[in-house]
Amino acid sequence: MKKTVVVIALLGAVLGVSWGGYAYREQRTTERLQFLYPEISPIQDTVQLQGTVIATEKQRLYARGTSRVLELYVAEGDVVKAGQCLLKLERVESVAEEQAAAAVAFTRLQESVMAGDLNGATELLESMDIQTNGMIGDDKTYCLYSEKDALVMSIDAAEGETLSALLPCITLYTPESLRVEAMAGETVVGMLAASMDCYISVPAFSIRELQGEIISVAPFATEKTSITGQSTCETAVLMRTSDPTVLRPGYRAAAKVVVAARESALLLPYEAIAQDETGQEYVLKLQGLRVVRQNVQTGSELEEWVEVCEGLLAQDAVMLRPDLRWEGALVNFASH
Repeated sequence: MKKTVVVIALLGAVLGVSWGGYAYREQRTTERLQFLYPEISPIQDTVQLQGTVIATEKQRLYARGTSRVLELYVAEGDVVKAGQCLLKLERVESVAEEQAAAAVAFTRLQESVMAGDLNGATELLESMDIQTNGMIGDDKTYCLYSEKDALVMSIDAAEGETLSALLPCITLYTPESLRVEAMAGETVVGMLAASMDCYISVPAFSIRELQGEIISVAPFATEKTSITGQSTCETAVLMRTSDPTVLRPGYRAAAKVVVAARESALLLPYEAIAQDETGQEYVLKLQGLRVVRQNVQTGSELEEWVEVCEGLLAQDAVMLRPDLRWEGALVNFASH
C-alpha cells in the first residue's frame, strides 16, 4: 500500500501523520503542517460611540440693556481670571439702536432654524431665557467681568458694535467642566450604564484612548430623520475623562466603552477557524494520535484573534490552517 507521511510543527516538536488504505505502501510523500495551542488572555467587549466635546458649565455675559462696545480686552481662547474685566460698554438710549440690536438677535435665531441647526437654535433660546431677569444698573458706562477662572469660548461683540441684552456677548467655560457627549443607537444603548469604563480619543489633537467613564445615559431617546426620510432613535451618553483640561469644546471625539471583560479568554488566530457550508465553525485538533474535526462557538472578534467560547480546551493543539483532507489522519512522532 501507498503510505503518506505528514510532518507537523507543534511548538518546536516534529510530528508525523500517517494514512492507511492506499494501494502502494512503498511510495512516500511528505508535507509540513503547523499546529498551535490557544492563547489565554484577558479581553474586553467594547462598544464604539461617536460624539463631541462639550462644556457642561458655561458662563454667559450679557449687556445691561442695549449697549455699545467701547473696548474689548480679550480674544477667543484666552485664559481669564475671576474678576477680570473682559469688555467695557456704554448703554444707549436710542430706540432705533435698541430695535436694530434686537433684530440682529432674532435674525441669528432665524438663521439657525433655517439651516437646520436645532441645537444651536435651542441654545439661543435658552440664552434668551436666562436674560429675562435683566441686569440694568444706574451706570451708563460699565464693564463685564468673569465670575471665575475660565477660558473664552466665543465672543459675539466688536468695538463700536451695538449689542442687544437678549443674547450673550461673551461665553466662557471652565476646562474642568469639559465632557464628551455621544449618541448611542438602539442596538447598543441597552448595554450601557453609568460608571462603565471608557477610552476617549480626539483625532484633532492626536489624543488616543484617554481613560474615562460614563457619567449618565439619558432616560429617553431622540428621533432623528435623515435626508432619505429614514428615522433613527438615539440616546445621549455623557462621559468624563481622567484629564478634561486637554480637551477643547466643539471637537469630534470617539469613545470605546467597556461593556464586559473576561480575565482568561481562549483565543485563536482567525486562520485557525474554518466554516462549513451550513455556517458551522470548526477547527481541526489533535485527539490522542488522530486529527479530528471539532465544532466550536466563537465570541468576541479582536484585531488578530477571535475568542472561542465553546468546543475547545486550553491544552488542545489546533491546526493553523484547517484542511479536511487531514481529518482522521494518525499522528506519529518523526525526527527532523
